[in-house]
Amino acid sequence: MVRRMTPSVTELFMVQISGAIMLWVLFFRPLEVPFGIKLISVIAYVTVPVFFAVKGTQSAVYLSDLALPFLLIALLSRGKVPEIFSNHVFVWLMMLLIILPIVFGLTYMSGDDGASGFGARDVKGDLIWLYRNATYLLLFGYALTARLTVEQFIGFIKINIVLALILALMGLLNYFGPLNLAFFDQLNNQQAFKEDYGASRIGTGFMGLFRGSIGQWFASVVVLSVGAYSSLSSLYRKIAIIVVILGVGMILLSYSRAGLVGACLGLALLGLFGSGFKQRFTALIGIGAVTGWIIWQSGEVLRRVSTIYTGESEAGGRIGAWDRTIHYFENNQDAFLLGVGPTNREAVAHIAGTYGAHNEYLDVVFRFGITGLIVLLLVLTLIALNILRHRRLVVGTAALLLNTVFAVFLINCVIGITQNHLMQDYSNYTMGYFLYLFYGLALGVRWQDSYPVEKVDDSITRICDVRSVQPQARGFGLPGIPEASRHV
Repeated sequence: MVRRMTPSVTELFMVQISGAIMLWVLFFRPLEVPFGIKLISVIAYVTVPVFFAVKGTQSAVYLSDLALPFLLIALLSRGKVPEIFSNHVFVWLMMLLIILPIVFGLTYMSGDDGASGFGARDVKGDLIWLYRNATYLLLFGYALTARLTVEQFIGFIKINIVLALILALMGLLNYFGPLNLAFFDQLNNQQAFKEDYGASRIGTGFMGLFRGSIGQWFASVVVLSVGAYSSLSSLYRKIAIIVVILGVGMILLSYSRAGLVGACLGLALLGLFGSGFKQRFTALIGIGAVTGWIIWQSGEVLRRVSTIYTGESEAGGRIGAWDRTIHYFENNQDAFLLGVGPTNREAVAHIAGTYGAHNEYLDVVFRFGITGLIVLLLVLTLIALNILRHRRLVVGTAALLLNTVFAVFLINCVIGITQNHLMQDYSNYTMGYFLYLFYGLALGVRWQDSYPVEKVDDSITRICDVRSVQPQARGFGLPGIPEASRHV
Protein backbone atom coordinates (compact mmCIF):
# COMPACT_ATOMS: atom_id res chain seq x y z
CA MET A 1 0.00 0.00 0.00
CA VAL A 2 1.38 3.40 -1.00
CA ARG A 3 1.98 5.69 1.95
CA ARG A 4 0.46 9.09 1.25
CA MET A 5 2.35 12.23 2.16
CA THR A 6 0.45 15.35 3.20
CA PRO A 7 2.30 18.54 2.22
CA SER A 8 1.62 21.68 4.23
CA VAL A 9 -0.44 24.52 2.78
CA THR A 10 2.68 26.67 2.63
CA GLU A 11 4.54 24.00 0.68
CA LEU A 12 1.70 23.65 -1.82
CA PHE A 13 1.46 27.42 -2.23
CA MET A 14 5.18 27.58 -2.99
CA VAL A 15 4.77 24.74 -5.51
CA GLN A 16 2.08 26.71 -7.35
CA ILE A 17 4.14 29.91 -7.32
CA SER A 18 7.26 28.10 -8.54
CA GLY A 19 5.27 26.38 -11.26
CA ALA A 20 3.77 29.70 -12.35
CA ILE A 21 7.22 31.26 -12.69
CA MET A 22 8.43 28.31 -14.76
CA LEU A 23 5.37 28.46 -17.02
CA TRP A 24 5.81 32.21 -17.43
CA VAL A 25 9.34 31.75 -18.72
CA LEU A 26 8.53 28.78 -20.98
CA PHE A 27 5.09 29.70 -22.31
CA PHE A 28 3.59 33.01 -21.25
CA ARG A 29 6.39 35.55 -21.76
CA PRO A 30 6.30 35.38 -25.60
CA LEU A 31 2.50 35.65 -25.81
CA GLU A 32 1.16 38.97 -27.16
CA VAL A 33 -1.09 39.52 -24.15
CA PRO A 34 -0.89 42.61 -21.88
CA PHE A 35 1.32 42.01 -18.84
CA GLY A 36 -1.48 42.78 -16.37
CA ILE A 37 -3.80 40.24 -17.96
CA LYS A 38 -1.09 37.58 -17.89
CA LEU A 39 -0.46 38.27 -14.22
CA ILE A 40 -4.05 38.13 -13.03
CA SER A 41 -4.63 35.02 -15.16
CA VAL A 42 -1.81 33.28 -13.30
CA ILE A 43 -3.15 34.55 -9.97
CA ALA A 44 -6.54 33.00 -10.76
CA TYR A 45 -4.90 29.55 -10.81
CA VAL A 46 -3.07 30.00 -7.51
CA THR A 47 -5.84 28.13 -5.73
CA VAL A 48 -3.94 27.29 -2.54
CA PRO A 49 -4.34 29.90 0.24
CA VAL A 50 -1.32 31.98 1.24
CA PHE A 51 -2.29 31.35 4.88
CA PHE A 52 -5.25 30.93 7.24
CA ALA A 53 -6.03 33.99 9.36
CA VAL A 54 -7.52 31.77 12.07
CA LYS A 55 -8.44 28.11 12.28
CA GLY A 56 -10.87 26.94 9.60
CA THR A 57 -11.28 27.17 5.84
CA GLN A 58 -13.45 30.30 5.97
CA SER A 59 -10.44 32.33 7.09
CA ALA A 60 -8.31 31.33 4.08
CA VAL A 61 -6.45 34.27 2.50
CA TYR A 62 -5.54 33.89 -1.18
CA LEU A 63 -3.10 35.66 -3.43
CA SER A 64 -6.10 37.00 -5.36
CA ASP A 65 -7.31 38.72 -2.18
CA LEU A 66 -4.34 41.07 -2.56
CA ALA A 67 -5.38 42.12 -6.06
CA LEU A 68 -8.12 44.62 -5.16
CA PRO A 69 -5.97 47.70 -4.37
CA PHE A 70 -3.84 47.12 -7.47
CA LEU A 71 -6.92 46.77 -9.68
CA LEU A 72 -8.33 50.00 -8.24
CA ILE A 73 -5.05 51.87 -8.78
CA ALA A 74 -4.81 50.55 -12.35
CA LEU A 75 -8.33 51.69 -13.20
CA LEU A 76 -7.83 55.13 -11.65
CA SER A 77 -4.38 55.74 -13.11
CA ARG A 78 -5.51 54.78 -16.61
CA GLY A 79 -8.61 56.95 -16.39
CA LYS A 80 -10.90 53.97 -17.03
CA VAL A 81 -13.52 54.68 -14.38
CA PRO A 82 -15.90 56.60 -16.72
CA GLU A 83 -15.57 53.80 -19.27
CA ILE A 84 -16.57 51.02 -16.88
CA PHE A 85 -19.50 53.04 -15.51
CA SER A 86 -20.80 53.50 -19.04
CA ASN A 87 -21.06 49.71 -19.38
CA HIS A 88 -24.49 48.38 -18.42
CA VAL A 89 -23.23 44.97 -17.31
CA PHE A 90 -20.73 46.58 -14.92
CA VAL A 91 -23.39 48.88 -13.43
CA TRP A 92 -25.84 46.06 -12.77
CA LEU A 93 -23.08 43.84 -11.42
CA MET A 94 -22.27 46.64 -8.97
CA MET A 95 -25.92 46.63 -7.98
CA LEU A 96 -25.81 42.85 -7.41
CA LEU A 97 -22.45 42.63 -5.66
CA ILE A 98 -22.23 45.87 -3.66
CA ILE A 99 -25.39 47.97 -3.49
CA LEU A 100 -27.93 45.23 -2.76
CA PRO A 101 -25.75 43.69 0.00
CA ILE A 102 -25.42 47.06 1.72
CA VAL A 103 -29.09 48.07 1.33
CA PHE A 104 -30.53 44.72 2.40
CA GLY A 105 -27.83 44.30 5.03
CA LEU A 106 -28.82 47.59 6.66
CA THR A 107 -32.48 46.57 6.38
CA TYR A 108 -31.68 43.29 8.13
CA MET A 109 -29.77 45.11 10.88
CA SER A 110 -32.68 47.47 11.50
CA GLY A 111 -35.11 44.56 11.95
CA ASP A 112 -36.79 43.45 15.16
CA ASP A 113 -33.89 41.25 16.23
CA GLY A 114 -31.45 44.15 16.26
CA ALA A 115 -28.84 42.06 14.49
CA SER A 116 -25.24 43.17 14.29
CA GLY A 117 -23.91 42.73 10.79
CA PHE A 118 -25.52 41.25 7.69
CA GLY A 119 -26.13 37.80 9.17
CA ALA A 120 -22.73 36.09 9.25
CA ARG A 121 -21.65 34.45 12.48
CA ASP A 122 -18.98 37.12 12.76
CA VAL A 123 -19.08 40.68 11.39
CA LYS A 124 -15.63 40.00 9.91
CA GLY A 125 -17.33 37.46 7.65
CA ASP A 126 -19.55 40.25 6.26
CA LEU A 127 -16.55 42.44 5.56
CA ILE A 128 -14.61 39.64 3.85
CA TRP A 129 -17.61 38.79 1.66
CA LEU A 130 -18.11 42.43 0.63
CA TYR A 131 -14.38 42.83 0.03
CA ARG A 132 -14.34 39.84 -2.30
CA ASN A 133 -17.45 41.08 -4.09
CA ALA A 134 -15.61 44.35 -4.67
CA THR A 135 -12.64 42.37 -5.97
CA TYR A 136 -14.88 40.56 -8.46
CA LEU A 137 -16.37 43.85 -9.62
CA LEU A 138 -13.03 45.61 -10.11
CA LEU A 139 -11.54 42.53 -11.76
CA PHE A 140 -14.44 42.47 -14.22
CA GLY A 141 -13.99 46.19 -14.89
CA TYR A 142 -10.22 45.89 -15.35
CA ALA A 143 -10.61 42.96 -17.74
CA LEU A 144 -13.39 44.75 -19.62
CA THR A 145 -11.20 47.80 -20.26
CA ALA A 146 -8.25 45.72 -21.44
CA ARG A 147 -9.98 45.70 -24.86
CA LEU A 148 -8.08 42.68 -26.15
CA THR A 149 -7.87 41.90 -29.82
CA VAL A 150 -9.13 38.52 -31.01
CA GLU A 151 -5.51 37.32 -31.25
CA GLN A 152 -4.80 38.46 -27.68
CA PHE A 153 -7.92 36.68 -26.43
CA ILE A 154 -6.60 33.50 -28.04
CA GLY A 155 -3.39 34.12 -26.10
CA PHE A 156 -5.43 34.32 -22.88
CA ILE A 157 -7.05 30.99 -23.76
CA LYS A 158 -3.58 29.48 -24.27
CA ILE A 159 -2.59 30.63 -20.78
CA ASN A 160 -5.67 28.95 -19.32
CA ILE A 161 -5.03 25.71 -21.17
CA VAL A 162 -1.47 25.43 -19.86
CA LEU A 163 -2.42 26.36 -16.29
CA ALA A 164 -5.35 23.93 -16.36
CA LEU A 165 -3.00 21.16 -17.46
CA ILE A 166 -0.77 21.70 -14.42
CA LEU A 167 -3.81 21.84 -12.13
CA ALA A 168 -5.11 18.57 -13.61
CA LEU A 169 -1.72 16.91 -13.08
CA MET A 170 -1.89 17.90 -9.41
CA GLY A 171 -5.32 16.28 -9.36
CA LEU A 172 -3.86 13.03 -10.68
CA LEU A 173 -1.25 13.12 -7.91
CA ASN A 174 -4.04 13.53 -5.38
CA TYR A 175 -6.30 10.79 -6.73
CA PHE A 176 -3.73 8.19 -7.76
CA GLY A 177 -0.32 9.35 -6.56
CA PRO A 178 1.50 9.46 -3.24
CA LEU A 179 0.33 12.96 -2.25
CA ASN A 180 -2.73 13.87 -0.20
CA LEU A 181 -3.75 17.28 -1.56
CA ALA A 182 -7.32 17.25 -0.23
CA PHE A 183 -6.52 19.43 2.76
CA PHE A 184 -9.72 21.52 2.58
CA ASP A 185 -11.92 18.45 2.88
CA GLN A 186 -10.02 17.38 5.98
CA LEU A 187 -10.00 20.83 7.55
CA ASN A 188 -13.79 20.98 7.26
CA ASN A 189 -14.37 17.69 9.03
CA GLN A 190 -11.45 15.36 9.73
CA GLN A 191 -13.62 12.56 11.12
CA ALA A 192 -16.11 12.61 8.23
CA PHE A 193 -13.20 12.62 5.79
CA LYS A 194 -11.77 9.41 7.27
CA GLU A 195 -15.17 7.72 7.31
CA ASP A 196 -16.17 8.74 3.77
CA TYR A 197 -12.86 8.34 1.95
CA GLY A 198 -10.48 6.32 4.09
CA ALA A 199 -7.22 5.90 2.21
CA SER A 200 -8.77 6.96 -1.12
CA ARG A 201 -8.93 10.55 -2.32
CA ILE A 202 -11.39 9.97 -5.19
CA GLY A 203 -14.41 12.17 -4.63
CA THR A 204 -12.49 14.91 -2.84
CA GLY A 205 -11.25 18.31 -3.89
CA PHE A 206 -7.56 19.21 -4.16
CA MET A 207 -5.16 22.16 -4.11
CA GLY A 208 -7.58 24.41 -2.23
CA LEU A 209 -10.52 23.64 -4.52
CA PHE A 210 -13.69 22.04 -3.27
CA ARG A 211 -15.31 19.27 -5.29
CA GLY A 212 -17.96 21.55 -6.80
CA SER A 213 -15.34 24.09 -7.87
CA ILE A 214 -13.30 21.39 -9.62
CA GLY A 215 -16.30 20.23 -11.64
CA GLN A 216 -17.34 23.77 -12.61
CA TRP A 217 -13.78 24.92 -13.38
CA PHE A 218 -12.83 21.97 -15.55
CA ALA A 219 -16.20 21.92 -17.31
CA SER A 220 -15.51 25.53 -18.34
CA VAL A 221 -11.92 24.79 -19.38
CA VAL A 222 -12.87 21.64 -21.32
CA VAL A 223 -15.48 23.54 -23.34
CA LEU A 224 -13.04 26.44 -23.78
CA SER A 225 -10.33 24.08 -25.06
CA VAL A 226 -12.66 22.29 -27.47
CA GLY A 227 -14.30 25.43 -28.79
CA ALA A 228 -11.05 27.27 -29.41
CA TYR A 229 -9.13 24.22 -30.64
CA SER A 230 -9.05 25.11 -34.35
CA SER A 231 -7.78 28.63 -33.58
CA LEU A 232 -4.74 27.35 -31.64
CA SER A 233 -1.23 26.69 -32.89
CA SER A 234 0.06 23.12 -33.19
CA LEU A 235 1.71 22.97 -29.74
CA TYR A 236 -1.33 24.32 -27.94
CA ARG A 237 -3.65 21.99 -29.84
CA LYS A 238 -1.71 19.05 -28.40
CA ILE A 239 -1.91 20.54 -24.91
CA ALA A 240 -5.64 21.22 -25.39
CA ILE A 241 -6.30 17.55 -26.24
CA ILE A 242 -4.54 16.44 -23.05
CA VAL A 243 -6.45 19.05 -21.04
CA VAL A 244 -9.80 17.85 -22.42
CA ILE A 245 -9.02 14.22 -21.52
CA LEU A 246 -7.64 15.02 -18.06
CA GLY A 247 -10.25 17.71 -17.44
CA VAL A 248 -13.10 15.27 -18.00
CA GLY A 249 -11.28 12.90 -15.66
CA MET A 250 -11.07 15.59 -12.96
CA ILE A 251 -14.82 16.19 -13.23
CA LEU A 252 -15.61 12.49 -12.79
CA LEU A 253 -12.94 11.77 -10.18
CA SER A 254 -14.20 14.66 -8.07
CA TYR A 255 -17.74 13.19 -8.34
CA SER A 256 -19.09 16.54 -9.54
CA ARG A 257 -22.48 15.93 -11.10
CA ALA A 258 -22.95 19.62 -11.92
CA GLY A 259 -19.58 19.67 -13.66
CA LEU A 260 -20.46 16.58 -15.69
CA VAL A 261 -23.81 18.03 -16.77
CA GLY A 262 -22.12 21.33 -17.63
CA ALA A 263 -19.38 19.72 -19.70
CA CYS A 264 -21.85 17.53 -21.60
CA LEU A 265 -24.14 20.50 -22.27
CA GLY A 266 -21.30 22.71 -23.49
CA LEU A 267 -19.89 20.06 -25.81
CA ALA A 268 -23.36 19.26 -27.13
CA LEU A 269 -23.96 22.95 -27.89
CA LEU A 270 -20.70 23.19 -29.81
CA GLY A 271 -21.38 19.89 -31.58
CA LEU A 272 -24.86 20.95 -32.69
CA PHE A 273 -24.44 24.68 -33.28
CA GLY A 274 -20.71 25.24 -33.70
CA SER A 275 -19.25 27.12 -36.67
CA GLY A 276 -18.16 24.81 -39.44
CA PHE A 277 -17.02 21.22 -39.48
CA LYS A 278 -13.84 21.65 -37.40
CA GLN A 279 -15.50 23.05 -34.30
CA ARG A 280 -18.32 20.53 -34.42
CA PHE A 281 -15.98 17.61 -35.03
CA THR A 282 -13.72 18.70 -32.16
CA ALA A 283 -16.78 18.82 -29.90
CA LEU A 284 -17.60 15.24 -30.89
CA ILE A 285 -14.07 14.21 -29.86
CA GLY A 286 -14.68 15.88 -26.51
CA ILE A 287 -17.96 13.98 -26.15
CA GLY A 288 -16.01 10.82 -26.93
CA ALA A 289 -13.61 11.61 -24.07
CA VAL A 290 -16.55 12.07 -21.70
CA THR A 291 -18.08 8.80 -22.87
CA GLY A 292 -14.81 6.92 -22.39
CA TRP A 293 -14.37 8.17 -18.83
CA ILE A 294 -18.00 7.39 -17.98
CA ILE A 295 -17.59 3.83 -19.26
CA TRP A 296 -14.41 3.42 -17.20
CA GLN A 297 -16.11 4.83 -14.09
CA SER A 298 -19.58 3.53 -14.96
CA GLY A 299 -20.37 1.99 -11.59
CA GLU A 300 -19.60 5.10 -9.59
CA VAL A 301 -21.21 7.44 -12.13
CA LEU A 302 -24.47 5.48 -12.03
CA ARG A 303 -24.40 5.42 -8.24
CA ARG A 304 -23.86 9.19 -8.05
CA VAL A 305 -26.61 9.91 -10.58
CA SER A 306 -29.05 7.58 -8.82
CA THR A 307 -28.73 9.54 -5.56
CA ILE A 308 -30.53 12.43 -7.22
CA TYR A 309 -33.66 10.28 -7.41
CA THR A 310 -33.22 8.00 -4.39
CA GLY A 311 -32.65 10.88 -1.98
CA GLU A 312 -29.43 9.34 -0.68
CA SER A 313 -26.42 11.53 0.00
CA GLU A 314 -26.45 15.31 -0.45
CA ALA A 315 -28.11 15.32 -3.89
CA GLY A 316 -31.40 14.12 -2.51
CA GLY A 317 -30.90 16.63 0.26
CA ARG A 318 -30.61 19.40 -2.32
CA ILE A 319 -33.90 18.57 -3.96
CA GLY A 320 -35.55 18.48 -0.55
CA ALA A 321 -33.85 21.77 0.33
CA TRP A 322 -35.26 23.43 -2.79
CA ASP A 323 -38.73 22.15 -1.96
CA ARG A 324 -38.49 23.43 1.63
CA THR A 325 -37.13 26.78 0.42
CA ILE A 326 -39.97 27.34 -2.05
CA HIS A 327 -42.52 26.30 0.56
CA TYR A 328 -40.98 28.76 3.04
CA PHE A 329 -41.13 31.69 0.63
CA GLU A 330 -44.75 30.83 -0.25
CA ASN A 331 -45.67 31.18 3.41
CA ASN A 332 -43.37 34.04 4.41
CA GLN A 333 -43.96 37.06 2.20
CA ASP A 334 -41.59 39.30 4.18
CA ALA A 335 -38.70 36.92 3.54
CA PHE A 336 -39.67 36.67 -0.13
CA LEU A 337 -39.55 40.45 -0.43
CA LEU A 338 -36.56 41.23 1.81
CA GLY A 339 -34.63 37.98 2.22
CA VAL A 340 -33.29 36.68 5.51
CA GLY A 341 -29.98 38.59 5.52
CA PRO A 342 -27.23 38.85 2.87
CA THR A 343 -24.88 36.49 4.74
CA ASN A 344 -27.26 34.70 7.10
CA ARG A 345 -26.19 31.13 6.33
CA GLU A 346 -27.56 29.83 9.64
CA ALA A 347 -31.08 30.93 8.69
CA VAL A 348 -30.69 29.26 5.31
CA ALA A 349 -29.53 26.06 7.00
CA HIS A 350 -32.51 26.15 9.36
CA ILE A 351 -35.00 26.71 6.53
CA ALA A 352 -33.52 24.55 3.79
CA GLY A 353 -31.92 21.90 5.98
CA THR A 354 -28.57 22.26 4.16
CA TYR A 355 -25.68 24.68 4.54
CA GLY A 356 -26.51 27.00 1.67
CA ALA A 357 -29.40 26.77 -0.76
CA HIS A 358 -27.29 24.86 -3.35
CA ASN A 359 -29.09 26.91 -6.00
CA GLU A 360 -27.95 30.42 -6.90
CA TYR A 361 -31.39 31.51 -8.05
CA LEU A 362 -32.94 30.58 -4.70
CA ASP A 363 -29.91 31.71 -2.73
CA VAL A 364 -30.10 35.24 -4.11
CA VAL A 365 -33.72 35.42 -2.85
CA PHE A 366 -32.47 34.37 0.59
CA ARG A 367 -29.94 37.20 0.42
CA PHE A 368 -31.94 40.08 -1.14
CA GLY A 369 -35.50 38.88 -1.65
CA ILE A 370 -37.14 38.83 -5.07
CA THR A 371 -35.26 42.03 -5.99
CA GLY A 372 -32.02 40.05 -5.96
CA LEU A 373 -33.39 37.44 -8.36
CA ILE A 374 -34.60 40.15 -10.76
CA VAL A 375 -31.19 41.86 -10.77
CA LEU A 376 -29.34 38.55 -11.19
CA LEU A 377 -31.50 37.59 -14.18
CA LEU A 378 -31.02 41.05 -15.66
CA VAL A 379 -27.23 40.72 -15.43
CA LEU A 380 -27.33 37.30 -17.09
CA THR A 381 -29.61 38.63 -19.84
CA LEU A 382 -27.30 41.59 -20.53
CA ILE A 383 -24.28 39.30 -20.78
CA ALA A 384 -26.12 36.98 -23.17
CA LEU A 385 -27.32 39.87 -25.35
CA ASN A 386 -23.82 41.30 -25.50
CA ILE A 387 -22.37 38.00 -26.71
CA LEU A 388 -25.18 37.34 -29.20
CA ARG A 389 -25.06 40.88 -30.59
CA HIS A 390 -21.45 40.36 -31.67
CA ARG A 391 -21.99 36.73 -32.64
CA ARG A 392 -24.67 37.74 -35.10
CA LEU A 393 -22.16 39.83 -37.03
CA VAL A 394 -18.66 38.39 -36.74
CA VAL A 395 -17.05 35.93 -39.12
CA GLY A 396 -14.08 33.55 -39.09
CA THR A 397 -12.10 32.90 -35.91
CA ALA A 398 -14.15 35.42 -33.92
CA ALA A 399 -17.27 33.36 -34.63
CA LEU A 400 -15.60 30.22 -33.25
CA LEU A 401 -14.53 32.06 -30.11
CA LEU A 402 -17.91 33.67 -29.47
CA ASN A 403 -19.60 30.28 -29.85
CA THR A 404 -17.23 29.06 -27.17
CA VAL A 405 -17.77 32.05 -24.87
CA PHE A 406 -21.53 31.63 -25.14
CA ALA A 407 -21.30 27.89 -24.42
CA VAL A 408 -19.15 28.51 -21.31
CA PHE A 409 -21.60 31.17 -20.15
CA LEU A 410 -24.62 28.90 -20.62
CA ILE A 411 -23.13 25.92 -18.81
CA ASN A 412 -22.33 28.11 -15.80
CA CYS A 413 -25.90 29.44 -15.81
CA VAL A 414 -27.05 25.80 -15.66
CA ILE A 415 -24.49 24.90 -12.99
CA GLY A 416 -25.93 27.78 -10.97
CA ILE A 417 -29.07 25.66 -10.52
CA THR A 418 -27.16 23.36 -8.16
CA GLN A 419 -24.34 25.61 -6.90
CA ASN A 420 -22.87 29.06 -7.52
CA HIS A 421 -22.19 31.19 -10.57
CA LEU A 422 -22.01 34.97 -10.04
CA MET A 423 -22.83 34.91 -6.32
CA GLN A 424 -19.84 33.09 -4.89
CA ASP A 425 -19.16 32.31 -1.24
CA TYR A 426 -15.94 31.45 0.60
CA SER A 427 -15.84 27.84 -0.63
CA ASN A 428 -15.90 28.83 -4.31
CA TYR A 429 -14.08 32.15 -4.11
CA THR A 430 -11.27 31.28 -6.53
CA MET A 431 -13.80 29.84 -8.99
CA GLY A 432 -15.54 33.21 -9.00
CA TYR A 433 -12.24 35.00 -9.62
CA PHE A 434 -11.70 32.88 -12.73
CA LEU A 435 -15.23 33.50 -14.05
CA TYR A 436 -15.24 37.27 -13.56
CA LEU A 437 -11.88 37.52 -15.29
CA PHE A 438 -13.13 35.41 -18.20
CA TYR A 439 -16.40 37.32 -18.60
CA GLY A 440 -14.72 40.72 -18.39
CA LEU A 441 -12.16 39.86 -21.04
CA ALA A 442 -14.71 38.18 -23.33
CA LEU A 443 -17.13 41.11 -23.21
CA GLY A 444 -14.31 43.61 -23.73
CA VAL A 445 -12.71 41.99 -26.80
CA ARG A 446 -12.70 44.22 -29.88
CA TRP A 447 -15.05 41.91 -31.74
CA GLN A 448 -15.94 44.78 -34.08
CA ASP A 449 -12.59 44.25 -35.80
CA SER A 450 -14.02 40.97 -37.13
CA TYR A 451 -17.22 42.47 -38.53
CA PRO A 452 -17.45 42.25 -42.34
CA VAL A 453 -17.27 45.90 -43.49
CA GLU A 454 -17.71 47.84 -46.68
CA LYS A 455 -16.24 51.30 -47.07
CA VAL A 456 -18.73 54.02 -47.96
CA ASP A 457 -16.21 56.88 -48.04
CA ASP A 458 -12.88 57.74 -46.42
CA SER A 459 -14.33 58.18 -42.92
CA ILE A 460 -17.53 56.09 -42.80
CA THR A 461 -17.93 52.33 -42.92
CA ARG A 462 -21.06 50.26 -42.99
CA ILE A 463 -21.60 46.80 -41.54
CA CYS A 464 -22.48 44.38 -44.31
CA ASP A 465 -25.88 42.75 -44.45
CA VAL A 466 -25.64 39.78 -42.06
CA ARG A 467 -27.44 37.65 -44.61
CA SER A 468 -24.27 37.74 -46.71
CA VAL A 469 -22.12 36.30 -43.92
CA GLN A 470 -20.43 33.07 -44.94
CA PRO A 471 -22.18 29.86 -43.78
CA GLN A 472 -19.32 28.78 -41.51
CA ALA A 473 -19.84 31.89 -39.37
CA ARG A 474 -23.44 31.22 -38.40
CA GLY A 475 -23.20 28.93 -35.40
CA PHE A 476 -24.98 30.46 -32.43
CA GLY A 477 -25.95 33.60 -34.38
CA LEU A 478 -29.60 34.41 -33.76
CA PRO A 479 -30.76 36.93 -36.37
CA GLY A 480 -34.05 37.51 -34.56
CA ILE A 481 -32.30 39.29 -31.68
CA PRO A 482 -32.01 43.05 -32.26
CA GLU A 483 -28.69 44.80 -31.88
CA ALA A 484 -28.34 46.15 -28.37
CA SER A 485 -26.67 49.34 -27.28
CA ARG A 486 -22.92 49.29 -27.76
CA HIS A 487 -22.53 49.79 -24.02
CA VAL A 488 -24.51 46.67 -23.00
